[in-house]
Formats: sequence, structure tokens, C-alpha cells
Amino acid sequence: MYWCIVSATNALAQRPSVSGSTVLGASDVLWCAFERTTTASITVWPAPFLLPQLTEACTLIPVGSVGLGIVGNANAEWFDVRTLCRLTHQITPTFTVGLNTWIGWQGAKHFATAMMAQTDVAARILMHPQWSLGIAVDALLYYASTRSPPPRLLRLGMGYAVDTTLQGGLALALDVETGSTSAACVMLSAAYWADSSLAGRVVLRTEPLSIGTVVRITQALPFPVSIGVEQLFSVGTQMMVCVEL
Repeated sequence: MYWCIVSATNALAQRPSVSGSTVLGASDVLWCAFERTTTASITVWPAPFLLPQLTEACTLIPVGSVGLGIVGNANAEWFDVRTLCRLTHQITPTFTVGLNTWIGWQGAKHFATAMMAQTDVAARILMHPQWSLGIAVDALLYYASTRSPPPRLLRLGMGYAVDTTLQGGLALALDVETGSTSAACVMLSAAYWADSSLAGRVVLRTEPLSIGTVVRITQALPFPVSIGVEQLFSVGTQMMVCVEL
């Protein structure tokens, strides 16, 4: 067994493209290490697949150019908590890189606590005002006190933004993901910005076969809110709610 860095937060069909072209809100930076943490946020994945004990939460805060966060869940039987430090650097106006470094602890009644650490890397190239290319390697570096390392996952994404201002525009993206022990996955996503107050994203994945959508509302509520729903056809449904503070 290996320790997956995220559980409910896998939210496979709620993720943005690694090209960054379909990023909507604060929680999306978990999947795009080159995106800066610019606002504090609280994200909850309530009772994924109708299992309340798997409810998970994430808090992200910006500290200068660094993003700090904590993700996890806990109950009377076990706990699973991970801290996150995010570093991004714009090397040129068209080339940005980033690191997500996680340190976590997991334990259960009558068992020793396990510790892990993982670093993910990602980069984005703006090839044209409308085209972007992204690449990420998840679990490039990994350590676990009691478990085998997870397979490295390579993610490649190409995005096209019809309106580069992302105000009343459309973005399309194609991603391919491949790992040493998993089948290759193709992900198609589209994001639409109706105006500055409403945006949405639709995602279709082949592995596991799933479809999801995220809607972000920025003006009708006291705080910007994103709501996501995902259907994994072999497992069930999970949701996400993110509030930006």
C-alpha cells in the first residue's frame, strides 16, 4: 500500500487543466503548483460517496509569495492531516514554475502514527496570448515512514482561451495523465466566464470514467463561492464547496 496525498481532494473530475487555462478559484491551485495562492480559502468535500467519515477540509492562506495550507480529516477512530507549502516563481513573463510540498501524519487507534513528505512540481508556458502548455510531476520526491512510495504521475495539458481576459470568455483544454502503475487518462475540460461574477467548468475523464462540473459565484454572495459535483461512474458522487475569504 502507498499513502495517497489526497483522499476526497482527489476530486478527479473537478480539477482544472494543468495548462492553467480552466482555473476558476482558490481551491484549483492544489492541482496547478505554478498558480500563486492569492486569497485565503476554506474548501470542504462533504461525505464523499455518502461516507461521512471521509469528509475532508482544506484551508489555504497567502503569506507573501508563499502559500500555506492544511488538509485532512479526523474522527474518534483515525486522523489524516497534511500541511502544505506552496512556492511559485515567474522566471519570465511567459514561463512560471511551482512546487507543492506536503508533510503529513496519519494514525489510527492501536496503531503507530505514520509520517510522510511529498513534493510535486509543475510549470506553465504561455506559448501565445491564447495558448498555454502545462506539465506537472506529482510525487517527484516522496518519503513515508511505513509505506511504499506512490507511483509518479506525469500530467501534460494544452489549453486554448478564446478570450484571454477571461471576462465573458471560453477556455478549452486537453490533458493526458500517465503513471507507472496506472492506465493513461485523457481529460477534456471547458471553462466559461459568463461575466465577472459567474463562471463554470465541465470536465470529462476517461480513467476512472467520470464527469464533473464546478460553478464559481463572486458577487451574489458575501464571499466568492465555488460549488463542485463529480460523478465517478464506478463509485458514486462527491461534492465540493470552496469559500474564498
